[in-house]
Amino acid sequence: MSHNRRNYIEYFVIVAVVAVVVCLVGANIYYQRLDTRQKALYYELQMIRSGINLFKVVNNSNPKNLAELAKGVYNFPGDAETRKFLTNVPFDKMGNMIDPFGNNFVYDFSTGWIRSSTTGYEMW
Repeated sequence: MSHNRRNYIEYFVIVAVVAVVVCLVGANIYYQRLDTRQKALYYELQMIRSGINLFKVVNNSNPKNLAELAKGVYNFPGDAETRKFLTNVPFDKMGNMIDPFGNNFVYDFSTGWIRSSTTGYEMW
């Protein structure tokens, strides 16, 4: 085998190994971000559902929409401190409450149920 051909084979092997490592690192980063978003979605849904339930107890009805829930405040009896039903919930530029994937939450006023509109997470 000639010296030049051997060098090309060595370079090819090095490039192939680097490509495989880059693909593995990229896949790892992707799945870590997905896992983080899934956990955030789970906790946001729990927080919003708790806020809806608290709103229902305080006002004897479901909030008409998510904006009413997000802006709403309450006081415990005998306590002067005003509290919000929800805190730190992200909104897009249009004022829609968004999930960690950047999609809108879907709220059903009649049932008080909230869900994500992100494909694959609608039933959470």
